[in-house]
Amino acid sequence: VICIRTMLSAMRMQRVVSSAGKKFSSAVAKPIVNSHNEFDLLEEVIVGKVEGATIPEWHVSGKAVWPEKWWDMYKTQSGQSFPPEMINKAAADLDNFAKILEAEGVTVRRPEVTKEDFSQPYVTPDFECTNGLYAAMPRDILMVVGNEIIEAPMAWRSRFFEYRPYRKLIKEYFHKGAKWTAAPKPLMSDELYEPESTFKAGHAGAFVTTEFEPVFDAAEFTRIGKDLFVQRSQVTNNFGIEWMRRHLGPDYNIHVLDFQDKNAMHIDGTFIPLAPGKLL
Repeated sequence: VICIRTMLSAMRMQRVVSSAGKKFSSAVAKPIVNSHNEFDLLEEVIVGKVEGATIPEWHVSGKAVWPEKWWDMYKTQSGQSFPPEMINKAAADLDNFAKILEAEGVTVRRPEVTKEDFSQPYVTPDFECTNGLYAAMPRDILMVVGNEIIEAPMAWRSRFFEYRPYRKLIKEYFHKGAKWTAAPKPLMSDELYEPESTFKAGHAGAFVTTEFEPVFDAAEFTRIGKDLFVQRSQVTNNFGIEWMRRHLGPDYNIHVLDFQDKNAMHIDGTFIPLAPGKLL
């Protein structure tokens, strides 16, 4: 899930006209997107959808975080759908979670997904990929800092187009007054990754991403007001952390943490603020 609003806000609007004559609404009071931490009272949230999920292409970036016992599956079954029983159970879990949130008065939004979204191959000038992954985890691709929605660049080729199922929602929030920033889209050329022939997964200090260009997942950041915590990981490099630091500017403090587990997919596998003064 990705938290969109944690404070109720009634928004006053004014009309402005673009050069093309299209009218846009510009917020002059409290924005509809407004979230500063992980524990305030939740009012609106995006819950992912697992339908159409496909097994991602084998790549050294996955080797860095996937347990070795699953490597053969990724090598031989990439591009195929996950087993139907697994998809059905995961979909039921997410649907039930959405119902629980709605029963508590939370507005739940879902991404737009079709079965074909992630099964198609794609080619860029820098790489080819047999298929995508899913739209199950909006927390990975989107983060909210105050009234700003930030699209993460990601670091896996199989997640290059993962922003697409959320674009309709993001445009809606933008028209209601939210700021919207898409971080620089990486080339994801071979220069971004350590060679598979020499990369040793699990070794201390062995990161699969280089500093060729800025990459990060949104789920690598945890917010506590004006303080954001992040780790250098297999999907987030120092270049990406520095981009975020400069983008947010002096009003925010970026703290880089270091953990014993270098292969956790994201920081919330290790570090979760539960409430003021309480940390898991």
